[in-house]
Amino acid sequence: MIGKAVNIIDTGAELKRWADDGSLLKKREQCLLRLKAQLLATPPPTKKLPKVLKHETDWEIGELISYQLESGDYLLFRVIGYHNDKGGRFPVCELLDWKGLLLPPENKLPTIPIRVEATPRRFSQFMLSLPKGRKALPKKLRRTGIKIKPAQKPGGYASFPWKYLDRMLNEIFALS
Repeated sequence: MIGKAVNIIDTGAELKRWADDGSLLKKREQCLLRLKAQLLATPPPTKKLPKVLKHETDWEIGELISYQLESGDYLLFRVIGYHNDKGGRFPVCELLDWKGLLLPPENKLPTIPIRVEATPRRFSQFMLSLPKGRKALPKKLRRTGIKIKPAQKPGGYASFPWKYLDRMLNEIFALS
């Protein structure tokens, strides 16, 4: 295919339609010579594509996760499902309506309601996007080892990037 294109350039057959205007003919000749040089040049070396890191979660549905706010207080999330896309598998959580310095007694956990956003949107669940490529959980997150049946199924959730988690939890769920 390249040989055919170079042959057309070499024969000059392509230049006939530009013969009426000398300045356009000269520009066309230069353009075709640049194209020929490009076609005959050694292609650049192949580039390695970076490895795509997909997020994977091993959090189980119903599992309680504690999260420490910048204030030092803890919150509790409950995993209610997963969001799957090209980036991987992310936990969808509901926020329990509890905040404190010590985890409540295990027998009280099933009675804690979920927290719902105060605005008309009424968000009550979110997808948590944890940092990519990390093997260990960030220090602010802890798996409690406790599982309690979720209050709802995933649907209509917001996405909370890890970097802005404190701010988003405070803004949407009015934690202050």
